Amino acid sequence: MDFILILPPPSYDTTKPVRSYFLPNSALYLAESLLCNDISVSIIDDEVEETLEEVDRLFKKNTIAFGISTLSGTQLKNAIIIAEHLKNKYPDIPIIWGGAHINAVPKQTLESELVDFVCIGEAELSLPKLLHAINYDKNFDTINGIGYKTNGKEYLTKNVGFTPLEKVFDLPYHLLSMDKYARSLNHIGVKKLLSVLTSRGCPYKCRFCSNSSNLWPNTKMRYHSLDHIINDISTLVYKYNADAVTLSDENLFVNEKRLVEIFQVIKKQNFNIKYRMAGRVDRLSKLSDSTWELLKETGVIGIGTGIESGSQRILDFIGKKITLEQIYKVDDLLTKYEFYKSYNFMSCIPTETVLDVRLTLKLIANLAKTSKESPFPFTQLYKYIPLPNTELFDISIQNGLEFPKDIRAWKYFDLDNVKESIHIVRPWLNNNMLEYVNRANEMIERLNSFYIGKDSNYDMIDKAIEKIDIYIKNN
Repeated sequence: MDFILILPPPSYDTTKPVRSYFLPNSALYLAESLLCNDISVSIIDDEVEETLEEVDRLFKKNTIAFGISTLSGTQLKNAIIIAEHLKNKYPDIPIIWGGAHINAVPKQTLESELVDFVCIGEAELSLPKLLHAINYDKNFDTINGIGYKTNGKEYLTKNVGFTPLEKVFDLPYHLLSMDKYARSLNHIGVKKLLSVLTSRGCPYKCRFCSNSSNLWPNTKMRYHSLDHIINDISTLVYKYNADAVTLSDENLFVNEKRLVEIFQVIKKQNFNIKYRMAGRVDRLSKLSDSTWELLKETGVIGIGTGIESGSQRILDFIGKKITLEQIYKVDDLLTKYEFYKSYNFMSCIPTETVLDVRLTLKLIANLAKTSKESPFPFTQLYKYIPLPNTELFDISIQNGLEFPKDIRAWKYFDLDNVKESIHIVRPWLNNNMLEYVNRANEMIERLNSFYIGKDSNYDMIDKAIEKIDIYIKNN
């Protein structure tokens, strides 16, 4: 049996190359589970046109199914384009859909003619069983964590639950063009940055996040063994020549004792590489001095965090459960230990006002004063996209959003065409507010352009901060 797993591109603009910050770890874990069950697998992660060409090249007589994993938004739009091609050219080959969007609306997804099966939850256990059933007995109702069709009706089985992380996974990196995922950060002396996972899960319930979906079971924390972590980093360093690694866990700092254990073992290995990671503000604010010192000694160079807003009202509204006081404390700690900073923000949230955005701009201006040696420390104000089955999605509906009637109607939930879809996806957002956010992003982008690590242009940064202050006062 052969299985082709497709990861649609996250951008709809085919003129832009796919640039991933992280390896597609979810695909690698799925592939490993299939290989362990004697199912050969190929992974396609490319632009739409290249994906279609690659499918045709890889298709074999024994190809049992196609898999598509997708988020809501632009990636889903691209997934539909790909699925239409597959159905037209390979009508007898079933398509299995999975990913965050499918987990949120599995029944609606299954209703589409482009979908034959869905995987619900983490699919390492369910997907091999489903493929064997497709190939042999067609007995689907005994497999947990899937959806299927029979006699024109859709059926969802019991949620599969969680994938245990007890063993040392031997991830099949050879299935990917690894150089495509390697980032060079010359301004901080990094030639090849790759990523690893040390855990899965998120116990928090931010109202905007797909992890908060009541159908997505990814709330329980599970941890890889230290042996797995060392094995994974060793592979990236010695086989793929990584000189820096991002620990891309959703909640790396949730357990300080475990964090210390990881970096104590890493320190003993003497990999002689650099590390980046991200964590929640509230967790970072509680780390002991000894932990900060260990991270610094071991080669950690950068730490990021999702701030989202400079308005405490908005932070409370979206369920972030952090305070402005904690944000400033973390900034002081990152400054003290000389870590590069990366702060994420979002906007265009229901009930958000110009005043809230103004407070976010003010926070960014304040953080900029202590971040002059951090390369590109601020994201733009990402425009909020309502994700199905989250609490904030329900609030969005209360504020005028209409629930999309089928899978194709989700194409407007798109990062690339915000202005075009504003009245569909964000009906509460007026043009004046959008204009203010766009202007704020221009100022953030200009501010970021003067950060190049220790070669930062302090005078230009100060002038950019001054312009932000003037803009806030006059608008």
